[in-house]
Amino acid sequence: MALTSFSIIFACVVLTIVSARQPLIYGGGFEVNSRSAVDLQVPDGWVSGRIWPRTGCRSVDGRLTCATGDCGAPVNGFGVQCNGIGGQPPATIAEFTLDGWGGSDYYDLSNVDGHSIGMTIRPIPGQYQMVNNPELGKYNCGTATCIFNANRCPPELQMDDGAGHKVCASICAAIHNAQQRARHEHLQRIYNNPDTRSLVCCSCDGNYCVSPHDNVTPGRKCHVEQWPRSTQNTRYDEVFKSQCPDAYSWQFDDFASTYQCHKANYEIILCPSGSSIVNPTNPTDPPPTGNVCNGQGFDPNAYWCDGGRLCSIGERACGSNPHSCYKESMYQCVNGQLQPR
Repeated sequence: MALTSFSIIFACVVLTIVSARQPLIYGGGFEVNSRSAVDLQVPDGWVSGRIWPRTGCRSVDGRLTCATGDCGAPVNGFGVQCNGIGGQPPATIAEFTLDGWGGSDYYDLSNVDGHSIGMTIRPIPGQYQMVNNPELGKYNCGTATCIFNANRCPPELQMDDGAGHKVCASICAAIHNAQQRARHEHLQRIYNNPDTRSLVCCSCDGNYCVSPHDNVTPGRKCHVEQWPRSTQNTRYDEVFKSQCPDAYSWQFDDFASTYQCHKANYEIILCPSGSSIVNPTNPTDPPPTGNVCNGQGFDPNAYWCDGGRLCSIGERACGSNPHSCYKESMYQCVNGQLQPR
């Protein structure tokens, strides 16, 4: 059986626990330290595979709970390994179907369950084949990335990640969180109306399931243009799409978020901005002092600033991609593009 390699790079400054769905990788979860990397191998044929981070995790009396992406349940003993249990929102998710229709891989970033930390997916240079479909454009072996400023998230969606940082819940998760509803009357009103409650969650009932392209079903349930607007008078899908155009912003965002590639190995970069979560300071705050790279402070014992790009010691920046730091022993930079040696 052919295998696909994933190099998961943790640029986060906080400890993260990574989870995965079937087939189980490391039992569906493993703990990682900041500024590290883990290589995984997954068999081709992985369908609707999910990889997501858990943050704000702590163990009390042997029971692990996390503020974002939590999968703790009696069936997995509330341990690090999810054992097939899905993560609770909010959580940024990398989704894969390997060797799917036409022999292509299909991958995407998703904020459908809310946004917890920034993430990038990209085929590893020199380790993939383009799909024979010129209509795919940037979605042909392209890089999907999402760096999100949670301060721009509507107040009714803002939550805490367990470490004092803001995260952004989906509207569906927010209305089903009793504490959020108690703090925000706007959520309570959406929840109290069974039509809007069902609409924003794209839920199914006993008669039919939902599709945004269903022109027959009365009400066109799940049609995003009919969702109630936020307290900032924005559409809830655009809360995410405006900042992360490469990622799914709602359940049926298929036409502007799904990437394809062939015979690829992949990098998944958590916190590509180099911080645990993007929460910029207020404009009235004083500018950072000390070692700063393009406005971001850094530890000079671990990082350096290469032409305005923050890279680990021993790596160089390449091209305009803010995530293209590389080791010269493994890659070379040719016309702003990485090529393996």
